[in-house]
Amino acid sequence: MANSALWPQRLSSFNYVDSGGAIPDLPALPLPQFVSGFKRKINKIGKLFDKPASMVDDEEFWARVYKTVYIPGWPSEIYPLIMYSSSDHSTGNGGIYVRVWRKADGPLTDGAAWHEWQNVSNETWFDHIVQKTNPIYYKEVQTETPQMIVDQGLVYLFTHDGAVNAGSEYGGNVQATTYATGSNGIDFTYKGIINAYNPKLFSGNGHGGYFDVGLNKNPAIPFKWIAKQTKGGGFDNRGPSVRIVGSNTLSARYWTEIADVGRMQGQLKQYSPAGKEDWIYIPENPHNQIKEGAYWKIKGTFRPNVVTGGVDAGAVPCEFLVDDYFNFVSEPNVMGELGAAGEFDDDELQNFHELEYEGVVYGFYKAMQNGASVSSIGICTVTEEAADWEIFNPLSQRAVQQSYASDGVNLPTGLAVTPSLSNYDLEGLSCVSLLLNMDESESSIISTQGITPKDHDIIDVMFKNIGKDTSDAMLVEFGLTDSLTAPTVQFNYRWNPRATATTSAARSEKMAIDTLGTSSDGTTLSRNYFGQSGGRNSDKEQDESSQSRHNVGLRLVPATGQLIVLEGVAGQEIIDISGFDYNKPLYVFIKAKIDSSLGADPATADAAVTFEKIDLITYSADAVAVPQAPSLATSKTSESIALSTNTVPGATGYKFFLDNQQNETGSFTGLEPETTYTVYARAFNTLGDSAPSAIQTVTTDEAIPVNQPPTANAGPDQSVAAATQFTLDGTGSQDTDGTILEWRWTQTAGDTVTLNLEDPARPTATAPSRTAAQRLTFQLVTVDDDGAVSSPSLVNIDVAAVVQNDVLNIIDKISFTFESDGMITAFPGRANRETFRLKPSDPTGLVLEDGWFDFEANDVRRVEISMLETTGVKIISTDTDSITREKSKLHARMGDMPIKSSTKEFEPTVSVFVGDDERGVVMTAPGLSGAPKVKYYSTTARTV
Repeated sequence: MANSALWPQRLSSFNYVDSGGAIPDLPALPLPQFVSGFKRKINKIGKLFDKPASMVDDEEFWARVYKTVYIPGWPSEIYPLIMYSSSDHSTGNGGIYVRVWRKADGPLTDGAAWHEWQNVSNETWFDHIVQKTNPIYYKEVQTETPQMIVDQGLVYLFTHDGAVNAGSEYGGNVQATTYATGSNGIDFTYKGIINAYNPKLFSGNGHGGYFDVGLNKNPAIPFKWIAKQTKGGGFDNRGPSVRIVGSNTLSARYWTEIADVGRMQGQLKQYSPAGKEDWIYIPENPHNQIKEGAYWKIKGTFRPNVVTGGVDAGAVPCEFLVDDYFNFVSEPNVMGELGAAGEFDDDELQNFHELEYEGVVYGFYKAMQNGASVSSIGICTVTEEAADWEIFNPLSQRAVQQSYASDGVNLPTGLAVTPSLSNYDLEGLSCVSLLLNMDESESSIISTQGITPKDHDIIDVMFKNIGKDTSDAMLVEFGLTDSLTAPTVQFNYRWNPRATATTSAARSEKMAIDTLGTSSDGTTLSRNYFGQSGGRNSDKEQDESSQSRHNVGLRLVPATGQLIVLEGVAGQEIIDISGFDYNKPLYVFIKAKIDSSLGADPATADAAVTFEKIDLITYSADAVAVPQAPSLATSKTSESIALSTNTVPGATGYKFFLDNQQNETGSFTGLEPETTYTVYARAFNTLGDSAPSAIQTVTTDEAIPVNQPPTANAGPDQSVAAATQFTLDGTGSQDTDGTILEWRWTQTAGDTVTLNLEDPARPTATAPSRTAAQRLTFQLVTVDDDGAVSSPSLVNIDVAAVVQNDVLNIIDKISFTFESDGMITAFPGRANRETFRLKPSDPTGLVLEDGWFDFEANDVRRVEISMLETTGVKIISTDTDSITREKSKLHARMGDMPIKSSTKEFEPTVSVFVGDDERGVVMTAPGLSGAPKVKYYSTTARTV
């Protein structure tokens, strides 16, 4: 009883041992399981537009819309979106076509707001772009299926091309993906081939186009970029499948294969509508995966199986859940249906592409009307609705029980081999070859460790890149058996030997699946083909090469008695194997031999069967042990919503969702007031996410009134005379939602004046006096009762110039105060000077400097200071160096002036001569203003 720790609980007490009687049923599997989550729904808006006027071909497809904000130098505020598309399987060069959406012309749902490139390319903001017409790009025959990505400022354009020379070893041109780069989204330069594959060595006809690439969201996949591309195309005998590939570099020539997905039915077939049981499911857009519980939700297409040359009638978009390895586990969800008869999309709804713009998810698709020859592009919105997903096979508790591969040096162990194994390099892949005997006796390998079916819910045996090394006629069988020599239970693939003498007309044939030891033993023909022809040179674009390697497997579900045929990870046929003895250990095996019994030519000396890897994997049918759904609590303000949950046992964290936003903190800010948002939460652990909490709507609060700053008004401009008082007026300032508490006045131009702020709304000041007119500018800023500060308001005060002809009359009519800077010191001789100024009793009409009479500005030509002494009157003047002038200041040498020794007073008479006046006028005299005190100093030379 091997590895009982892996048994599901329902098997732990099941101890059937073969006794030769009837085999009892295994305990029923707990299927189906259900996962609560969301399903997408297409809400059709209508036809956006018909094919481009510049497109010669009738049909357009692969419409891909991108935000232009990421394209360097693009006027994204004017043209926020760009659409790339192509002709659909052109009979000529094909080409990539561009439309742009001009936001000012209408919503993006209005076809009239979209403009073909040649109609707008000459606008000035596109002057830096060379290519001005559609198609903007083509490389080879049938250039189509554009995919654009901007990475680190470089714009990549991936396209399918119908005749690519990937190398002489390919046996001719192939349909492949190529890429070009540019800097502006329109001008592109061809750079190289992306991930072409050699159809002489791998399954399919070499068709490696339809590249659909984007950033990888799944942390379990070790690549930055993930893409889907075709691996073969057309009819089943051309080996069509889809590859999921990854790379850390967009420009890599070779990408790593993550999964090979054949044309899928299998367990999905039970969900296909009546009459469409033979239709297939194809995965799309792996980079748009969305986490859903323990799985990933990806989009796909539901369509007829036989598709060639672009004919895809009836195709509609769908979605399903996959695990980290792209195994399909759930029912499909058809997202949208064809239009009613007579509508523009009643025949095709395919190449579906989504874009989120300003919080809304839009969908774009190719549409065809039945009987029409010209296609159109449809538009819709995509919404999510709460729903349960039916899980037909949870594939939980994945465990690799056995694995056989070579590292290029060491051959695998744990195998019994006849006659021998060798290492084999297959285009850089380390493979293992089972050499065949030239005498047409059987060669074989079989695992030395078995696996007992009753111990496991699901058992997969996967053969990666298994194939024939040569085109010789071989009988090849591989799968699971209880014995190589005398099997009683066996499930295997069988590739029959060729029935013709040479390879030229042998073509290909279906793989057979044999069952032994069941209630209804027999052979089922798979829809998957293997090659019988000698190579690809003579039959390219047609059947498989005889040396093509295949990714195939068998999925054994003992409790349900089902054997599911796998092409890659895709389920195809389901075979009834009920009645087999699940208590017998089964072993992985390959056996093969040269077989010319049906008429083939004898073998060459290097015949072998090779494989890259064989894996034996088991799963449980129990639900994945993700946490229980949390309960959600909410709080809100006018601009934010906070979400929180209870503590969920086993959860390692929580994810919070608000409309199209997601985080792990639960804090959502910058929201609109009085707006309703949809919120929920999920708990998660290392196995996946829980079901969503109860979905709630939360409406943010009414906006809290925001204090508005006041509006300052500094009043009207004024014109005033020099030396006159003026009043600034800020009473016109307003605060609409409060009270103004402060008026802050600042002078920004003109001679500085002193403001009297007893009334801060109406301060006063005296205009300066100058011989030239000037402008005083004041700035007012107001502050309200919430501390908000207004923008500044300015007012100009234009001050007139002083009329100088009136200076003599003015001086004659007013008095002046003769002032010094405190105590005067008198030294004998030429020892010191003191500074004196005169302040008018009325400044009107005079030029002042800081309130003092300005001798220079008032055109005073000479100043005299006279003093009475015992011998008469002593006069000093500015005509000598006894007095020097500096605008309002008189610097007098004290040693030249007599001072009363008895009273220690200084009693000058100051006279000025204005302009050409020779008579003079007295500004101050003894007794008019008081005499400053003098501090005396004496020497032997002179007593003062």
